[in-house]
Amino acid sequence: MKIGITALIVFFVILGCSEDYSNLPQMSVDFIWLQDQTCFDERSPEITLENVPDNTKLFKIKMKDIDTNYGHGGGTFEYDGSNLIPVGALKNYEGPCPFINMNPRYEIRVKAIDENGKVIAYGKKFKKYPPEPE
Repeated sequence: MKIGITALIVFFVILGCSEDYSNLPQMSVDFIWLQDQTCFDERSPEITLENVPDNTKLFKIKMKDIDTNYGHGGGTFEYDGSNLIPVGALKNYEGPCPFINMNPRYEIRVKAIDENGKVIAYGKKFKKYPPEPE
């Protein structure tokens, strides 16, 4: 009985810690892999955003390998109204480095934060790396 109650408590704690931004305005996110990117490159890709709320103060950005659930870091970026986060702007970023013959999916998540530190919009985009030929 104690094990069942403990498992139930752990389940609800984990459920409460998950991030659900489905009720927030959604931003459009896109990014371009660097042409000369090296394994675990510290230069983050250029990220473009659309539908950014006017009262956005900064963005919190993270990237992860969806297939291995490996976090590649990210960083924050002060919103300057341009809807473009330039190459190398994220200071805690670690670029992709997939195993040979793998083409995993990497997801970039962006939160728009207001002056009170509240998340006011959210967006995400995934792409494979290395990129598939067009």
